[in-house]
Formats: sequence, structure tokens, C-alpha cells
Amino acid sequence: MTQTNQAIEVDGDRLSPPPPAASPAVSAVLENDDLVGEILLRLAFPTTLVRAALACRRWLRVASDPSFLRRFRELHPPRLLGFYVTSLKIPRAHPLFVPMPPPARPPELDPVVLRGGNFSLAYEGYTTSIYQCRNGSILLFKEKHDRRELKYAVHRPLQHPERGLLAIPFSSTHDDDDDVEPDLGFDDENVWGFHFGEDGGSQLYRLSVMFTPRGATSAWFYAFRDGGWHVHTKATAQLPGLPPESAGFVVVRDKAYLAATSSSVLVLDLKSSSLYTIQLPDGVEFPPVMMWYNDRSHDVLFGRASDDSGVYIADLKEPQLRIWLLKHGSTGWTLVDTICLRSMCANLHINCVGGDSRVVYMDYVGDDAEFLFLKTDECALYLDVKSRQLHKVYEVTEKDEILFSIMPFMMIWPPIFPVRKEIS
Repeated sequence: MTQTNQAIEVDGDRLSPPPPAASPAVSAVLENDDLVGEILLRLAFPTTLVRAALACRRWLRVASDPSFLRRFRELHPPRLLGFYVTSLKIPRAHPLFVPMPPPARPPELDPVVLRGGNFSLAYEGYTTSIYQCRNGSILLFKEKHDRRELKYAVHRPLQHPERGLLAIPFSSTHDDDDDVEPDLGFDDENVWGFHFGEDGGSQLYRLSVMFTPRGATSAWFYAFRDGGWHVHTKATAQLPGLPPESAGFVVVRDKAYLAATSSSVLVLDLKSSSLYTIQLPDGVEFPPVMMWYNDRSHDVLFGRASDDSGVYIADLKEPQLRIWLLKHGSTGWTLVDTICLRSMCANLHINCVGGDSRVVYMDYVGDDAEFLFLKTDECALYLDVKSRQLHKVYEVTEKDEILFSIMPFMMIWPPIFPVRKEIS
């Protein structure tokens, strides 16, 4: 029987015609890894890349190759899916997920956004807030309403929908007494924070720094493993001054950066276990300590390069925003961008230059300083640095009272591919 491309009937059921055999030219393309890679680079999202990798083992091998993934990420950086807002009013006792509005959120990502939005961060009897959110991993801070119990937990809504994935103790545990960190508490002289590892989730680190009026600075960098905190690096040095208001900290390759004085950055070298300072650019200063309820509103904030090539600082002095880059291994800052917010704010009916008090605060600097989240007393703002577009993405309501923090929720990178043996 001769095969044709016509539909046929078998036992009364009409079947689709068999696919035509691939031409030699098509086979030559689909059996060439380099050409398949060029085809896959035309896909816009990691989700479609994963679906394409399901076609066959060859496509999976090409799509999951590290060199290909580096090229794909350069062309299609991970998308911002939405953000979490945390307020200070008890009725809103947990972070609220807000999807990014179109066109910042393409419709192809709606299923992923829905999965993240359906994941609840509410715990009965607890007030919760997000301390860190990176690459799909969320470090959640839980506090009992009576303040008798504090807990941390890691959640990964896009990978593990179950709750309470990993419980994190605040206190440190060590194998020998010489590594025991003093009780730092929450005094102004002490800086502490958490950092997800380079893969964005499977590794968690903690940084504690103690400054004293006598100029001694001690730093402890911990890794979380086997259910407890263990010293990764510790260092002590004589450095002058006490820290200003915290601008957060970032880890780039083997160095951690945080505010040291109003005009300098403290650097902890994780390889050499040493501490030193780098001066801020001329005219840039970390602000003095502010009242506790504005603790997340800064004039100066850190950001990081997505390829770990350097650290960014965003400096906001209304109405001007300046972005600086410190390359890894360098001690000199480069001004990479200057943006005037006056007309952008005016388009949103926000007067950012009126009166003696500040109106617009920075809250988060994205990787490569490609975007920033800012806030006012009335709303949250999203600034797309490349397109020079400022968007109002959230309106403060009576349920919020005070908008405390904004945490972006990004698409996971690298994508998670199926196990190779499952693909034919």
C-alpha cells in the first residue's frame, strides 16, 4: 500500500496523515548541534527552552550545555515575574505577591506567575516578612505575635510548592569554641544579613559584623549546613568609625561588600580572611541611621553584576539618580548612568523635589542595575533603567499603613531540565 499525505480511516476513526519524511536539508540542520543551538537561541523564555528540550536527547544536550546557557542568558536575561510587598500593619501580617503588569510581564509567563502567586507566605499566629529573595528562593522571617518566638525558613515556590522547606536557626553553631561569635543582638554597631549562594538557592550564607568605638572591626561569614551555621571565614582589623545606616550587603565572587563609614565600603575577602575599606565616589555618602520604621529606605543601595564581575551602587539625591560600578579587583568606581527623575515623577503626579523632606526612596537595586524599585508614602514604583520608564506598580491602601519593603521575584536561572534518561 502506498503512503500518501491524505487522512485515512481505520474502524470508522479518521486519523491524521503521517508526517512527511524530513528532507536531507532539514536533517542536516536538526542533526547539527551548532545549528540547533542557533535555533534554540531564538526562543525568548527559559520555559519555552525547557519545552523544546523535551523534543529529543540531542536538543536536551544542546539546551543544557553550560556554554549555550551563557549565550542564552546574555540574550534573554531572567524576567521579573512580580514582587512581594511587606507592610507594617498587623492585619496584613504577611507579604503580598503582586504580579508585574503587562508589558513588563509577557503573557507566556502567566502560568509561572500564577504558580508563584498561589504560594502563601501566611502562617497563623505569626507575622512574616521576606528578608531575602533571589532566583526563586525566599528567606522568610517569622515572628510570633507575642514576639516570643523568631524563626527563619527557606521557600522555593516555583520548585517546591510544599511549605516549610528548610528551617533556619538564627543562632550560630560551631565545631570549636574559638569560632564562637559573640552575642551581637540588634545594636546599631552590629550589621548582619543573609546571602544566597551563586546558584541562588541551594546554599545559604550569613554575615555578621561587629564595630566598636575603639576601631576594632570583626566579621564572621557563615555557611548553613547540617542544620546549623558554621564559620566559613572570619577576620578582624583596626578600622576607624562606626557604620551608617545599613545599605545591605552583596557578595561578588570571593568578596563581601557593605557600608563601613559614611564615605567608605567595608570589604571582607573570603579567600584571604582579611578586611579593608574602599572609598565611595566623590559626593556619595551612606546616610546616617534613620528611625526603625524607615530602615529599608535608603539614599544609597548596593546591587551586583549578574556575572559576578563587580558591584553596583545606586545613589539617589532627588531628583537625580546616579549608578556606579566597581569592577571586581578594582578600587576605583565608574559612573555608568545618571537619570533625572523629575519629569518621570511628574508624569505620575509625584512631586519629587518639593519641600524639605524626601519623597522618593530606593528600596531595591536589580542585578546589573537594570531596574530599581522605589517607594513613596502612597505607592511603589518600578524604574526600567534601560528604557527610562517609571511605572507605578502598587498603591498603598489602608491595609498597609506603611509600605515597609519591596522584594522582586525573578524567573529561576538556570532552568531546570528533565532527567536525560526520560527523553527518548
